[in-house]
Amino acid sequence: MNLKLNGNGFNKWKNLTEALKIHENSKSHRIAYQLWIETEIRMKAGETIDKQEQKLIEKDSLRWRSVLERLMNITLYLATNNMAFRGSSDKLYAVNNGKFLGLVQLLAKFDPIMLNHVTLALKGDISDHYCGKTIQNEMIDIMASKVTNIIISKALKSTYYSIIADCTPDVSHKEQLSLTIRIVNISEYPIKINEHFLGFFNNNKTTGLGLTEIIIGALKDFGLNISFCRGQGYDNGANMKGKKIGLQKRILDLNPLAFYLPCGSHSLNLVICDAAQSSLNSINVFGIIQRLFTLFSASTSRWNVLLSHTTNFTLKRLCETRWKAKIESLKAIRYQISSVHI
Repeated sequence: MNLKLNGNGFNKWKNLTEALKIHENSKSHRIAYQLWIETEIRMKAGETIDKQEQKLIEKDSLRWRSVLERLMNITLYLATNNMAFRGSSDKLYAVNNGKFLGLVQLLAKFDPIMLNHVTLALKGDISDHYCGKTIQNEMIDIMASKVTNIIISKALKSTYYSIIADCTPDVSHKEQLSLTIRIVNISEYPIKINEHFLGFFNNNKTTGLGLTEIIIGALKDFGLNISFCRGQGYDNGANMKGKKIGLQKRILDLNPLAFYLPCGSHSLNLVICDAAQSSLNSINVFGIIQRLFTLFSASTSRWNVLLSHTTNFTLKRLCETRWKAKIESLKAIRYQISSVHI
C-alpha cells in the first residue's frame, strides 16, 4: 500500500487502521520520529544550531516581561489613586506629558531595566515602547476585566444579590447609569456583606422601560441571573419607583422576589424639605439667606466688602434639593452674625 500522509493526505477511511500501522512501521516515519526526539533533546540541552538565537529570544522575552510588569504596576498605582494618566503631550521627556510617562521617567532614574527600555525607545532601536495612550487604555481594561471577574465570581458563589442603581449626567452632558450589586460574601472569612461597583452605562432613555433594558442587559453580560436578585435600591424618582411602569415594577414583573426599597437618605431628605416648607419661620430664614447671597454675589465690589468683614465663612448659595447642603449656607450667618448686618 503506497501511503503519502505527508503529502496529499489520506481519504480511504475504511482502511485507515491498517494504513496507520503500515505508516508507523515505515522507514520514513521512523527516521522522522528519531530526528524529532533528537531535536527535542538538543533543544532542552541548548545544543541546537539555533542555540544562540534561542538564548537571545529568551533574553528579550524576559526583558519585555520585566518592562510590562513595571508598566502594569504604574497603571495600577494611578488607577487605584484615581489619578489622570495623560498630559498635553504623549512623548517621553516632553513638558506636561502626564503622570504615566512621568512615572516611567522617574523609574528610569533608579531602575536599570526601565532605563535600558527608555534608552532603546529614544534611540528608535525598538518599534514600540508600550508607553503610549493605546497600551495605557489596554492595561486599564485588562485590570478592570480582572477585577470584574473576581467580583462576579464572588456573586455567583453567593448565589443571591441585590442591585443598586442611580443616574447622573457626566461632564459631557451624557446621562450615565451606575450599577452596584450587594452580596453576602461567603468566599472569605469572616462572612461579610459587600457592595461592588460594576460600572457606568450610557443611558439614552430615562424611562422605566429604558432603565430596565440597560440593567437587565448588563446583568446578562456579567452572567448574573435576574431570578436570583432579591432586592432593588433606587431613589424616589417617578421613573424608578413608579408602581405601574417604573423600573422597580418592571423588575418585579420579571422576578417577584426582587423587593424594592427606596433610598433611606433620599426619603429622609424629602420628608425634611417638605416639613420645612410647612413652617413660615423656616421659609423666612432660608429666604433671607438666599437674598443675602444674591445681594452680595451680584456685585464684585459688594462681595469684597463682605470678605473684608468676614474671615471664617463666606455666603453660599442655598441648595434647594439637599437639606444637608443648607448647613454650609447657615454657617456663614450662624457664626458671623455680628459681621453680617441684616
